Amino acid sequence: MFAIYDKNLKTEDELVESLENAFKARYIPVLSELKLMPHEEFDYKENFFDIIKPLIKEELIELTVVEEKIFKLTEKGMKHFKKISKDFRYYDVKFSDSLLLKISEENETRN
Repeated sequence: MFAIYDKNLKTEDELVESLENAFKARYIPVLSELKLMPHEEFDYKENFFDIIKPLIKEELIELTVVEEKIFKLTEKGMKHFKKISKDFRYYDVKFSDSLLLKISEENETRN
């Protein structure tokens, strides 16, 4: 949703590239530490429709030009995205990262 809204990406190829840039071969602090990163071998192109199916089902995005595989946010999706991004203004990343890492450490100690 972010790539469609903020980066103005619309085609399947653009969205797949955005997913690959965001999640492949990168260290993302909390996700990497919790081992929640997708594997290098994950094929975003092959799994693209499985990834976006829930967004289409919830009517947050829609396929507008089938032949060219062009997507757009629906009005419902736009409202949902704006609500989420508004909530992030007050999000304390340092606190949530610390909390998630602490939980992860406790779980590893128990196992």
